[in-house]
Amino acid sequence: LNILSIIEHYVVQFKSRQVVFGGLLLGIGSCFVYVFSTLAPLIAMSVMGLSPDQYGSYNLITVAGIFLGSFLSNIASKTWLATKSLKCGLLIIIIGVLILSIFLLVFASPLSLFLPMVIIYIGLSFIFGNSSALALKHVVDVSNASAVMSFINIFSAVALIVLISQFNTSNIWLLPAIF
Repeated sequence: LNILSIIEHYVVQFKSRQVVFGGLLLGIGSCFVYVFSTLAPLIAMSVMGLSPDQYGSYNLITVAGIFLGSFLSNIASKTWLATKSLKCGLLIIIIGVLILSIFLLVFASPLSLFLPMVIIYIGLSFIFGNSSALALKHVVDVSNASAVMSFINIFSAVALIVLISQFNTSNIWLLPAIF
């Protein structure tokens, strides 16, 4: 192993706008997943009074978004360009975040927390596959580019979770504010 050669290859990938942008899109998607996984139990239990069993049952609702999003993204990939799918995913996420904000303002019930996440997870399904495909499309050194994208992806999520720990994590408005 030549450490200098490895570092040089990583530096080249960090200079690639496509790779960095793809990693950031993946990171934003991961942030939604990690932030929800971190804050939703605290909000549901401390603000909405759910028991851990009830939280687990309600959280099963979000799985529908993952399944439906994967199915729809697969169908779209057969006729749409990756950029169109990516834009569609971002639009779906924005709609989901707006619904989440409105629902928490008006209802503040468990369904107002979990149903909008179904929509957000549908949008994320369009983001994950397409951002990777677009970022790696013209890359020669796919292994190093993929490693850099994974680093940016995970670093984004970790940095945001560390930042969140500085706030009142049972505040119902923290989730839509971060989203």
